[in-house]
Amino acid sequence: MKKIGFAIIGAGAIAKSHADAIIACPGAHLESIVSDNTEQASRLAGTYKTSYDNTLEQALSRSAVDAVCICTPSFLHADMAVTALHAGRHVLVEKPMDISVVKADAMVAAAERSGKTLGVVFQNRTSDAIRGVKAAITAGRLGRIVACSARVNWFRSEKYYAASDWRGTWEKDGGGAAMNQGIHYIDMLIHLVGDIDSVTAESDTLHHAVETEDTIAAVIRFANGAIGTFQAATAAFPGLPPVIEVSGTKGSVIIQNGAVRFRYYADEHGADVGDYGLEGNASAPYFTNDATATAYSGGHAFVINDFVTAIHTGREPFVSGVEGRKSLAAVDAMYRSAREGSNIIHFNSPLQTRRMRVERRRVNAIARKASASGAGCTARATSHIAITQCNTDENIQSTITVA
Repeated sequence: MKKIGFAIIGAGAIAKSHADAIIACPGAHLESIVSDNTEQASRLAGTYKTSYDNTLEQALSRSAVDAVCICTPSFLHADMAVTALHAGRHVLVEKPMDISVVKADAMVAAAERSGKTLGVVFQNRTSDAIRGVKAAITAGRLGRIVACSARVNWFRSEKYYAASDWRGTWEKDGGGAAMNQGIHYIDMLIHLVGDIDSVTAESDTLHHAVETEDTIAAVIRFANGAIGTFQAATAAFPGLPPVIEVSGTKGSVIIQNGAVRFRYYADEHGADVGDYGLEGNASAPYFTNDATATAYSGGHAFVINDFVTAIHTGREPFVSGVEGRKSLAAVDAMYRSAREGSNIIHFNSPLQTRRMRVERRRVNAIARKASASGAGCTARATSHIAITQCNTDENIQSTITVA
């Protein structure tokens, strides 16, 4: 089987994780490191005994390059991905896909047109803890999922933000604590619980001298009815271990810093917990340091191996472009909710734009009909929801319709 030749676009810290994973993968080889910083590119290329280029176009001119790993600042992801896909290369892009949902959609469309593989790096999904909990949920061991949460209360110094001109900016970072740090945990909630239906969020910049938020919280309604919360910060000194909690009608799990810390399944530990449940009386056997569930590390090796297999077999990678888009759309919806003070509904459907056009026509027809009848209806459609409001003598009716 032919080895897949990779070029890594970007020579920062995350590029090393990709290089290590490619070197370790039997089905891959590292063809080039790409950066406009010649010193960084040549140094990293020397470390891994490979070539280097200064531009994406130079790397794409190499016939041995079959795929590219995009490890640049987030605002560059889509443009580079589309260029590489149009050039007939497979693309694996670091999270987030981009800072724009529209550009993420352009990446998915380019992959479909080119017939090449598009994958997104959300390596935390590959941890033993997440895979174990996902398997338990799929098997029904937690019953119906009713509640979940993710807390990413971290700390970043002023030196951290000053180290790069793009960090903490809307134009290049696309957001703050949610987009940059918290998006991994939004992705894991989606992976475990399912697609998100709506979000309501609050955010602020409470400590750092940056444009974007350093603190955000959101209430999430999932398509399956579960209700969740998400909280992220880069102003929470000294920085706390991230926590994911998932609770169902037959079991609950707590994952802290990538390891299972609490686990209770009715089919394993018993269905009778009394009229008031365990609550604060949960005893030691249910709290665990699961030896098979280690912290989030080594995930890039899984991602690269899976991506190579996806290329050879024609199947979707572990996190496809369509799947990787979901967390970006969720963060975008949180930002819009916080900015507009509204509940953002049904933002995640790939058919959203098409349905919006249909809904606009339907809403306008209703408004015209109601206006003709003297009911005093007005209609308006945003890019994501359509709202029809009818004022009558007896009441006010407002309908928010899926876009």
